Amino acid sequence: NVSGSFYACVFDNGFADPLADADAESGVRTFSITVRAGDWIEGTKPQTGDRVHLADGTLLAVNSVGMLAGDTWVLTAREVKK
Repeated sequence: NVSGSFYACVFDNGFADPLADADAESGVRTFSITVRAGDWIEGTKPQTGDRVHLADGTLLAVNSVGMLAGDTWVLTAREVKK
């Protein structure tokens, strides 16, 4: 369990797709996050399940971590409802 601050580009991808055609529309938003490796929390790497708190109070849960492209982590995350 780590905690820290870092700079990132966060893109709101809109609402998550329903899991099946019969499901109601999702109320959970998805996000893409890019972080320079040097800006991530020192001594760690991003992992599925990490929580990211945005400046506006939104809480996200990382659900995938892309390969390090150059010097950038590419993450996808889902909003965690409070």
